[in-house]
Amino acid sequence: MEAIHTIRLMDPWEERESPEGCIHRRTFNAPTGITADDTLWIVIQSQKYPARLSCNGAVLGNVHRQACFEITALLSNKNKLEMLFPPGDPSPQRGSVYLEIRCPYK
Repeated sequence: MEAIHTIRLMDPWEERESPEGCIHRRTFNAPTGITADDTLWIVIQSQKYPARLSCNGAVLGNVHRQACFEITALLSNKNKLEMLFPPGDPSPQRGSVYLEIRCPYK
């Protein structure tokens, strides 16, 4: 399945400390023009530190170095992406975060 459109989720990311660790949070709107055949994916690249990734409250999985997760079923008009870095990381840094719209027929 090929990516037909890529959207980089750059700043602004909100960062805050919690008892669970450091949370990096970003909101994004649902991309427009998605057809019934399209799927939406979160793609993480160059992630130096392990983190737990969630979208709209649903845990997607753990990220370290590279990962991608389909989020089509979780998508709403307003969306929240969170990366939780465990306590004790000296300087948790996100890798590059993208939305990819993929279509099996293109």
